[in-house]
Formats: sequence, C-alpha cells, structure tokens
Amino acid sequence: MQHILGSTSFCGFEIAVNPCVLIPRPETELLAEQGWKYLNQLSGSGAQNLKALDVGTGSGCLAIALAAKCSFLEVYATDISTEALGVARQNAAKKCRR
Repeated sequence: MQHILGSTSFCGFEIAVNPCVLIPRPETELLAEQGWKYLNQLSGSGAQNLKALDVGTGSGCLAIALAAKCSFLEVYATDISTEALGVARQNAAKKCRR
C-alpha cells in the first residue's frame, strides 16, 4: 500500500518510498527510539563528537530520525543502491527544510 501511495509515516515523519527501498517496519521505529534515547544519554554524560553510520539506509528513515532527535549527532548514511540513495537524499532534504 505504501508503495502505491509513495510514502509512509516513520517516527512522526512522512517518508517517501518506492519499489527501490523497503517499507520501514514498526519495529524499526522502536529501534530508532532506543537509539536516540541512548545517544541523548551519552551526550548528557559529556560524550562529544558523536557520529552514527546507517549502513543500507534505504529510505534514510533511521538516519533522519536520529539526526532530528539528536541535533548534536553527525549522521552518515550509505547504501549500495544509487536509487535508494536518491530516495534517502530526497527524504533528508525535506526534513532539513522543517
């Protein structure tokens, strides 16, 4: 259904999807939430220069959610698929305009 509509909701963000990327699963939202909670704890305890790497980013939903919830975090996203990276770039550009 999300591929037909061209988007899905993820952690409160509308994420563009197409057949080149997987549809984010509800369990992935739980992973994202645990990730930003942990990173915020690290930052609060004095950790500096925190970076995250999202390998196989697909739509970019995880990287976008972490970057949005952890403004101090430097996030890198990579994928073997140039089509998927295009979707991730499109999604990231939309989120940066908020």
